Amino acid sequence: MDTNELLRLLCKKLGTKQIAHASGVSVSLVQKWAGQGESHRKNPLEDFLEFAVAVKWDADLMHWLCALAGGYFVHNPEDRNGKPLPLHKAHYKVLHDLAQTLALITREAEHNSICKDAAKIRENWDKLKSLVESFVVACETFRSATACAESSMQNNSAIL
Repeated sequence: MDTNELLRLLCKKLGTKQIAHASGVSVSLVQKWAGQGESHRKNPLEDFLEFAVAVKWDADLMHWLCALAGGYFVHNPEDRNGKPLPLHKAHYKVLHDLAQTLALITREAEHNSICKDAAKIRENWDKLKSLVESFVVACETFRSATACAESSMQNNSAIL
């Protein structure tokens, strides 16, 4: 989705007048931006994109932006040679890191120091969310590969 499409979606959802008011520009200018029309002023989303690209989509920028929206930024899993982590390795890593996070919480609760070490708990929890995303991708990849193999076997047995 490009910025023009996003503006069209926002105009449909919120109304062109509200977008114009929030941007401090006229309704006709917002309509030009949303309609890919020529404009003497740059679409403000383009400015943000240029900034984000200039800072290489820094994770802190994304965390800040998502937090403003009331959410959390989860990194896409890292591929190894274009493939996600194998399912069994992703499964083990999720269980291992979850166990370590729970052990940290338990240790801190026993010493009444959860609030003191909340930053460390948050750090572990945030890493775990991205790790679980890796596991889900591995599951989806495994399921897709299994479905392809089953389909291939069915096609081969139909030939016999």
